[in-house]
Amino acid sequence: MAEIEVGTLPDRLDDDEVALVLEKLQEHLGAPDLTLPDGDESAGGKVAGGIDEVVLAEFMDRLEISDLGCEYYVPLEFDGKIDCGNYCVGSIHALVEVLEEMMDDLDIEDVDEDLDDVLDEEEYASDLEMLQAQLRLLWRSFYDGAGEALDTGLCLFVIN
Repeated sequence: MAEIEVGTLPDRLDDDEVALVLEKLQEHLGAPDLTLPDGDESAGGKVAGGIDEVVLAEFMDRLEISDLGCEYYVPLEFDGKIDCGNYCVGSIHALVEVLEEMMDDLDIEDVDEDLDDVLDEEEYASDLEMLQAQLRLLWRSFYDGAGEALDTGLCLFVIN
């Protein structure tokens, strides 16, 4: 089962990997002395857990259409994603924009709309409707996590 977390890059990556991310970000943004914002480390933690890997794969495929299917999202503004070997890094700002664009596809009318936390399989006429409901819940986790990460200056992680 997959998880979504908010935290600092060193929470998930070793020193060499963090240095690689910073190097790639500096190259991509043309800012040689770029650093990540100092976030509120005490605000980090799990946003969502127990995410079905099939649902996550479908969601990530949808993000990939906008070139944002990443494992790590940082609180900096840039387009696309940055390949760092075994993982990719994207912008939380760009992620929020793409999530807002996804609302129509997932039949979400308002970002503040309450979504059912519990999915009752008998409630849905088809597997497709069930998948759509699961994607809406995952969308909410991504959206809430991205908002929390931006508010605290932290990163968002998708752990598979």
